[in-house]
Amino acid sequence: MRNMLVDTGKGIAIILMCIGHAYCPDALFYFIYMFHMAFFFMMSGYFFSDKNLDNPKAFIWKRITGLWVPFVKWGLIFVLLHNIFLKLQLLPPPYENNVYSIREAMWKGLTTIPRFIPTEDMMGPYWFLSCFVFYKYFELGYF
Repeated sequence: MRNMLVDTGKGIAIILMCIGHAYCPDALFYFIYMFHMAFFFMMSGYFFSDKNLDNPKAFIWKRITGLWVPFVKWGLIFVLLHNIFLKLQLLPPPYENNVYSIREAMWKGLTTIPRFIPTEDMMGPYWFLSCFVFYKYFELGYF
């Protein structure tokens, strides 16, 4: 059975995250950023099950397929589309004259993306996935 209190808390945290990323007064911004991301990590720990300790390989595999694979997939897509986004002027000024050669795109796709390093501006929100994966491995080792 779902815990409505937890669902409500997660919903409020998501709304606060949206407010924090939108324009809001500084006092509200700093208040929200004191806890909103930590709340998501705490909820993840709250739902950590002892069954993960019985089968750590399955736990790690689930994290690889559920977090690392999407990160790499979207990272590769963004690297491959970088020059198109550049031509369409969808990238911010620091990238305006940074056309990737095939070699540079391959380097990013094969070396940085698989190591959870978001190289593309479009991957900005993906920082949370890399932090979350390392947190989950820490959580497994801690318990």
